[in-house]
Amino acid sequence: GCLVYFAGARIAAELESSSRLSVSLPPRDMPGPVALRVQNADGSGAELADGFHVEAAPGPRVTAILPAFGARGREVAVAIEGENFDDGCSVRVGGVVLPARVVSPTRIEVSIPASDVTGFVDVDVRALDGRSSVLTEAFDVRGGPMPMTVAPREGSSAGGSAVELQGA
Repeated sequence: GCLVYFAGARIAAELESSSRLSVSLPPRDMPGPVALRVQNADGSGAELADGFHVEAAPGPRVTAILPAFGARGREVAVAIEGENFDDGCSVRVGGVVLPARVVSPTRIEVSIPASDVTGFVDVDVRALDGRSSVLTEAFDVRGGPMPMTVAPREGSSAGGSAVELQGA
């Protein structure tokens, strides 16, 4: 039998042939090159100083914010959708850090506070390690009234239909 070491730690190896071993590498937090060493029962062996390269886990990626707009002067609850969100993620909307609730690896919920400024702002999600994803001009703070629903949605071409608009 022989022993296999990954970054100095012994790992299980399966001898498939006289020239082939099979191993399952353990998790590793630090990306970069890792030494692999194989040692025979007689103590002889070989090491590859950078025998394996561990890639960094993917950082957060923002794909959408729903709704993508809100009324000036009103708080609005939104959902940020994307990938690779974890409990340590922080959220910035228009450069302001907001309390966020990570619901799942693909969804974060946050309340955007009332603002007197109108226009588009960026949405930025940052992981604890500093990696971030910015959705540029993703949220629009609108100035006037914003109808969100119309009821009924149809009426006579002759006019005179009573319609109710609801919104922010």
